[in-house]
Amino acid sequence: MLERGEPVSVRFRPIRIVQMIAAIVFAAVLLAPHAATAAVRVGANLAVADDPDTQNEPSISVNPRNERNLVAGANDYRSGDAWAGVYASVDGGRSWFEQLIPGYPGGPASVLTGFEAAGDPSIAFDADGIAHYAGIAFNRAGFGSVSDGSIWAARSSDGGFTWTVTMVARGGKGIFHDHEQIAADRGSGSPFRNHLYISWTMFVGFGRTPIVLSRSTDGGQTWSAPLEVSGTVTPGGFFQDSLVAVGPDGSVYAAWDETFTQSGGATAMRLWIARSIDGGATFGPPRLIQNVVPERLHNAPYRHGTYPALGVAPSGRIFVAWADNRNGDADILLTTSVDSGTTWTSPVRVNDDPLGTGTDQFFPWLSVSPSGRVDVMWYDKRPDPNNYLLDVFFAFTREGAAISANLRVTDASSDPAVWPAFLGDYNGMVSTDRTAYPVWADMRNGQTSPRDFNQDIFTAAVTGLS
Repeated sequence: MLERGEPVSVRFRPIRIVQMIAAIVFAAVLLAPHAATAAVRVGANLAVADDPDTQNEPSISVNPRNERNLVAGANDYRSGDAWAGVYASVDGGRSWFEQLIPGYPGGPASVLTGFEAAGDPSIAFDADGIAHYAGIAFNRAGFGSVSDGSIWAARSSDGGFTWTVTMVARGGKGIFHDHEQIAADRGSGSPFRNHLYISWTMFVGFGRTPIVLSRSTDGGQTWSAPLEVSGTVTPGGFFQDSLVAVGPDGSVYAAWDETFTQSGGATAMRLWIARSIDGGATFGPPRLIQNVVPERLHNAPYRHGTYPALGVAPSGRIFVAWADNRNGDADILLTTSVDSGTTWTSPVRVNDDPLGTGTDQFFPWLSVSPSGRVDVMWYDKRPDPNNYLLDVFFAFTREGAAISANLRVTDASSDPAVWPAFLGDYNGMVSTDRTAYPVWADMRNGQTSPRDFNQDIFTAAVTGLS
């Protein structure tokens, strides 16, 4: 969810991701020492969006018909307020064409015309190489509040250079739609191939925050009415931060977190998942993934929180990563399910710095390559002895393989004081069989005195993967 009502400069530039035995064996292997990554290399850190105003909260996807065609998105403030930025590359991420989704104030018209702000980017290519972008749009309501939160989807058939926008769910009258994510069914054997799914949180008042899902069966031209998938929340708690992913058989998985207060007053969290076997028409009951100790970062005035990062391998095995404080500081944990989300392995630690040293790891993202390699990226403070500056790290695994040794992706650390209140709420990544493309909000070009809010979107190609 993009930050609302924060100051930004207003410069404007041209518009430029036996089963029980197998599960036990898999967990045991993950607990083995981290595997070597001698052949894996991190390429140059390259700017995806480097306008001098703010860009954060990125998403990225790759065209399955042309792996050199990448499309990324971010909250982009170059027009004066947050809007949905979109960036297309046809050379594997070496250069990017930057623009905003149509409908921004003063720009070309779309169904978003009249909204003051838009963002929360999420991007997915379908099996035919059509790019789909989901986001929210809303209006300012004064005193830092917002209204009319609506979900939209945009479609591009030319690799991300031109876009047509469709409304998915309009807010208003006490309803605010928030924090959406999109997924496409690209399974060659799926009966629902090229169906699209968007999940999000629907704030409906009276403490109700159901996770809902809408589907499109016609390539994103029309969308179904939202279907509630999350069940009953703990009294006084709330649901948020959903993601959606599709298995090879067309099963649709929605995962989300629940935050609530325990009897002693401490904040606690749970991660949940629900499955559909009929193309998103109905969902089974939610299943518990894990109980979570919410992350508590040091030296971190910016907004941050625990959420599930979700992916499904070609075998149907589900992977979920998140940030967790159970070891005394924020670590990235990983769990997996081989029975469609019914049971889950004990979580294992992804980051390989010494345990319990107080170093923070947070904002994980997970992507799965077509061959089944599972890649994880996250923010990491270990290069800074003061546990303050931010870097990006990466690791990978496969079914039945150990987690790799961690790789530092960034070649320069970021000072979050460039905009101390907000980094975005997530980063992103997409994976091919040979390369992973993490994207993140980067502050290396920003100034802290005077503060200029210059967060950029960066990427780096992690190669030598197989």
